[in-house]
Amino acid sequence: MTATVITNYAKFSDSELLTRAQCAQKGLTNNAYIKTEQEELTKFNANITALNNAIVDAKDGSSIAILKKNECREVVLDDMHRLSQKVNLQANGNIEVLQSSGFVLSKEPISRGVLPKPTGFKVVSGDNSGELTCSVDSFAGVRVYCFYYTEAPATEDISKWQLTISTVRKKKINGLTPGKLYTLRCAYKGTEEELIYSDPISIYVQ
Repeated sequence: MTATVITNYAKFSDSELLTRAQCAQKGLTNNAYIKTEQEELTKFNANITALNNAIVDAKDGSSIAILKKNECREVVLDDMHRLSQKVNLQANGNIEVLQSSGFVLSKEPISRGVLPKPTGFKVVSGDNSGELTCSVDSFAGVRVYCFYYTEAPATEDISKWQLTISTVRKKKINGLTPGKLYTLRCAYKGTEEELIYSDPISIYVQ
């Protein structure tokens, strides 16, 4: 069965719909995998803002405010339906592309137990000074990819390292000190709390 994202969000509560819409708007903005018109995203963002304001106004319980909120909700539902269909068409079942969109997967891969040690972990200098680009092999069942980094010498307690997460397998890390040696590791995060970390990679920041 080809992986897809949900196209109907009518059963979501107002707050859930708002959150999902905000995630989708963020996921589609400057998305290298999915092509959307800037005018379409601008209108989507405006509709999300209108829904957010309408939800706040409807808290006083007035019938007019509730009616306005419901109207804004329908507009955002239409946006979500149309854009999610576009995502499914362009992703063609690619989990990484689907996850990058910010929409909800129709059926998330089920991870049974702790996910394995990551494979294909690489770190290279970024295009800008003080920047590194991390990548790792994708893996079914991953909810987020966890990238850890710290200045060398690295402490064994990884909870003291800096953590940045990504819904896709690549991540740029900015704001590092040029000339400093950094150590990095990564981990797949699924439904379980326990993580299996990659071997460390040390690299001087340019």
